[in-house]
Amino acid sequence: MTQIRKLNNKEGEQVYPQTHTKAVIDDNGYTAESRLQAMQDEINAKPGIVQITRAEYKAKKDAGLLDQNLYYFIIDEEAEPIGFAISNESATGAVEKEIAPNVYYVWGELTNLTITFGTPATNKIINEYQFEFVSGSTPTVLTLPNSVQWSNGIELETSENTRYQISIINNIGVWNSVPNM
Repeated sequence: MTQIRKLNNKEGEQVYPQTHTKAVIDDNGYTAESRLQAMQDEINAKPGIVQITRAEYKAKKDAGLLDQNLYYFIIDEEAEPIGFAISNESATGAVEKEIAPNVYYVWGELTNLTITFGTPATNKIINEYQFEFVSGSTPTVLTLPNSVQWSNGIELETSENTRYQISIINNIGVWNSVPNM
């Protein structure tokens, strides 16, 4: 005789509705039914995670309505997006620039670009130096601090009519390029 059992979560929703079992005894003497019941019990014993706004969390806390069996993931609707600021640079020709970490600098066509690194405001996050530029009909001369080493030992040699994107973390640089059309 075949027994069919579906695995449900704490709310009674089917977690694995495609799971069917037969009453078979394994090497340890357990039936598939008892194994599934153990899995169901384990799922039911785990606390849930609830996504909630900061205001909702505060209201529930103040009213004493927080469920101690749940983990609350607080989202902040008013928070600024996390990511890099963009700095669209208008300079052309030859440029010398100290760039700040965690800002993405974008230049148009340059003949020379000399980059130095600004001091990070904190060492509690990864400080990444990123920039993009276009090499025109004459390859751009790029000058970076001597401490920068290129990923996989592949040195960047600029070519004409090419757009470059460069990222440097802990003095390890990676670069990408595409034809500039």
